[in-house]
Amino acid sequence: FSSEPDYAFQVFRGDARKLLVFFQGGGICWNQLSTMTYRPTPCHTSLVPQPSQGLFDRASDANPFRHYTVVHIQHCSGDMHVGDTERWYTDEKGARVEQRGYQNALAALDWTTANMNTHLEDLVVGGCSAGALAAQFWAPRLFSRLQAIRTA
Repeated sequence: FSSEPDYAFQVFRGDARKLLVFFQGGGICWNQLSTMTYRPTPCHTSLVPQPSQGLFDRASDANPFRHYTVVHIQHCSGDMHVGDTERWYTDEKGARVEQRGYQNALAALDWTTANMNTHLEDLVVGGCSAGALAAQFWAPRLFSRLQAIRTA
């Protein structure tokens, strides 16, 4: 995890020349009704680590990314990793809803560019659900910061 106290993301260390940046999926909340209606709510004030399965299963020969370094950008603000606002309403715990996905993703990408090789063999940007939309938004920034022989 990141040492930043306000936001955490996961890094699965692997081949330093191969990088997968993966944006976690989750629902989207855009107003008080959508924040309070969906259960579990897509707007969270805490993160849950990704279990070692699927793309994150380092032991599976079926996983084409098992040797890659994976930066897993977790989705906790219900804003597709692009919001930057504080809402007037609160979540079910009484905390003001802050959607800081843009700042969270930017912090993870800043860490990535500072700590990874800038010339890679492979650079893959992906995600699921809301994270797939975020991957499209953030991929050009990553491709401009990191050079790679192959990108996807």
